Amino acid sequence: MIVCLEKDAGDWIVSITDTGLGITPEDLPHIFRRFYRAADARSDTGHGLGLSLASSIAASHETSIEVESTPGKGSCFRVRFAAAAMIIHPAPDGAAVVS
Repeated sequence: MIVCLEKDAGDWIVSITDTGLGITPEDLPHIFRRFYRAADARSDTGHGLGLSLASSIAASHETSIEVESTPGKGSCFRVRFAAAAMIIHPAPDGAAVVS
C-alpha cells in the first residue's frame, strides 16, 4: 500500500494505492452504497459498510472520494480536500495539525 499527499490547484489530495484484486467495472459504480459487497468479496467477513461510511464522512467535510481500479492490479482511492476549507493549527512540538 502506498499513501501520498499532494497539492493540486490549491487543493490537497490524499491518495491510497494498493496492489490488491482490484474492482471490476461492473462493481465500481456501486462500491460506496451501504451494504454493497461485490460477488467475489461475499465470502470474506465484513458487512459492506466501510466505503459507505468513508463517503458519508467525506461528504460531511465537503470533500470528495474518487477511485480508479484495474482488476488484477489494484485500486487507487483519492480524497480531495479543498484548501479553502482547511484550518492549520500549530502543534506544541512545532508540527502542524490540519482540520
